Amino acid sequence: MKSDEFSRLIKDMEIKKGTFIAVKTKNSVCTGYFLEACYKTSAGGFINLSGTRKIGQGRMEEDWFDHTYSVPIDRILDVRILDPPFDPEKPNNQQKL
Repeated sequence: MKSDEFSRLIKDMEIKKGTFIAVKTKNSVCTGYFLEACYKTSAGGFINLSGTRKIGQGRMEEDWFDHTYSVPIDRILDVRILDPPFDPEKPNNQQKL
């Protein structure tokens, strides 16, 4: 995906900072909270996601750890908005996985 195409996609889908998204590339699917997009770089641009990484069974919120990672825009094939993995309205922030 080109940077200008991705920029239009963000506007069309109304993706803002904190939106939980899935990003599909050729060999992976990354999920995380959208932080920012950097378009003018020598590599063609990238997006930053604040993601979650599962440790153990992943049934409790304590099993998930935050990490931030970058995805090059030119490797993105598809973007989807998802429901966040933990619902703040559920007791102890637990959801059935």
